Amino acid sequence: MGLNRDFRPVSTQGARRVRFYNNSGAAIAEGAGFNIVAGTVTVLADTNTVGLFGIACADVANGAYGECYVEGMFEVAVVGTINFAQGGAAYMASASGVDTGSTSDVPVGYIVTEDPASGAAKVTIEIVSTLKSLAAHA
Repeated sequence: MGLNRDFRPVSTQGARRVRFYNNSGAAIAEGAGFNIVAGTVTVLADTNTVGLFGIACADVANGAYGECYVEGMFEVAVVGTINFAQGGAAYMASASGVDTGSTSDVPVGYIVTEDPASGAAKVTIEIVSTLKSLAAHA
């Protein structure tokens, strides 16, 4: 897989991909995280909403179809100097990184590898497309 941007797959075995239509108003870069809510694509920021979370498999022009991962294990940048706990929820801090969340943030998965030291640059997360088991941050 050629993902070399924000999210890098640790393994694509068992990763689920779906086809989507990019109607966000801008191109979506390979490896960028985004949300699909009621058919509308939104590149993620710190204040995301519940929807289908996807990671672009390749660059997708606005007004074009593309594929995205909706489940799988990915390495992603950590935003800030945070110590994650293995099994804890991962929240989008931007389209290119995760943090431990803040009020009203919606999780996109959970931490697979514990942050070995405060300020680690990357962490491995398992993307979960159905977030029934993860609640929004209180």
